[in-house]
Amino acid sequence: MKLSGSFGVFFPGKLVAHFYNEHGSSIGTLPLVEVSPTDLVVLDMETTPQGKATRVSLHLEDKGGLDRGALQEVPIQTGDSAK
Repeated sequence: MKLSGSFGVFFPGKLVAHFYNEHGSSIGTLPLVEVSPTDLVVLDMETTPQGKATRVSLHLEDKGGLDRGALQEVPIQTGDSAK
């Protein structure tokens, strides 16, 4: 899966991808990149989610580990469903 986009953040910390299955249950997380409010976050990376993920949500976790919320959430499209 390719993750790409650009974001501004209000807290220093890290972006974490949260993966969900077709029933909306969490099936794993993946730390992506350290972030700072002084820098634009630009994602352009490929990863393989755990299990059969159908949705991904990017969350900002601050330096203390507190989840500051989702920046973006999107369904995962496979090559078959994108046709």
